Amino acid sequence: MSQEESGDSMLRVVKVMESDNGKVRYRYYAEQDNRPGLVELDMSTGEVEVIEQTPYEQDRDYPYYTNQAKGLVHRMWRENKFEVEKSLVWG
Repeated sequence: MSQEESGDSMLRVVKVMESDNGKVRYRYYAEQDNRPGLVELDMSTGEVEVIEQTPYEQDRDYPYYTNQAKGLVHRMWRENKFEVEKSLVWG
């Protein structure tokens, strides 16, 4: 059974940049959409800032996947497990 058939939701985050000022940027992808959004993690505080929402969400005017991406990136910081790419499926 595919993700669409099961009704599950999916999010994927991909590390794209680490800066000299202690911030790391991650692109995030909602569902199977290949148009990413962008969040930035402050490595000293764990705060995750939204740089750009996905077009998928802009079309729907609701930041559901943005909030999931922020939570996932913050969890990686809290657990000190920084992956280059991570997916989350829920349903």
